[in-house]
Amino acid sequence: MSDDNRPHMLPKVRSEAIRRACSDMPCCLRIASFIGLSCSGPNTVVGCHLPTDGKGIGTKVTDLSIAAGCQVCHDLLDGRDNRGRLIREKYPLGLADRIIRAQSETLTRLMMDGIIEINDAEIII
Repeated sequence: MSDDNRPHMLPKVRSEAIRRACSDMPCCLRIASFIGLSCSGPNTVVGCHLPTDGKGIGTKVTDLSIAAGCQVCHDLLDGRDNRGRLIREKYPLGLADRIIRAQSETLTRLMMDGIIEINDAEIII
């Protein structure tokens, strides 16, 4: 069986540059607002690995499945704050939308900062 039908078997990218660059970004997750909280300060932003294929006990997903997120949003996303369950149950589509947008924003910022390079990329502003 080829890996075409097993995305969890794809190689994982590990990049200190990607993870480090996320700490210079604003919170892109912005999920704290679902329950009336505010994002914590910019000094708490880190690269948050998203709940996609490859995530499990003792293993993280590829660093390409990452979004810049503040401590409050990261704790909600990873379940360290039990109120994250409320968000997943009450706002599943809203949460999925924020995760997709956060990943897109983070990857775009990484490209604009030169951390991720795309050979034929045309920047349209």
